[in-house]
Amino acid sequence: MAAFGRFGTLAGWKFLRRSNCAFIDFQSGAAAAAARAALHGAAFGPWAIRIEFKEELRASGRAGMSAQRASW
Repeated sequence: MAAFGRFGTLAGWKFLRRSNCAFIDFQSGAAAAAARAALHGAAFGPWAIRIEFKEELRASGRAGMSAQRASW
């Protein structure tokens, strides 16, 4: 969580190990945007993370996250 927390206050998070996914809530949209700008595509262990916002997932027809959550 430290990798995300350095961009702003986290309101909560949830990990889904089976799907290699995490949902991260920031208290501000600006913090979420800063985290995405810095971390999208970054290596976390053997994976490159993908960060998407809820609205992007809705538009693509996939299940999603809230507006200020990130996933990898």
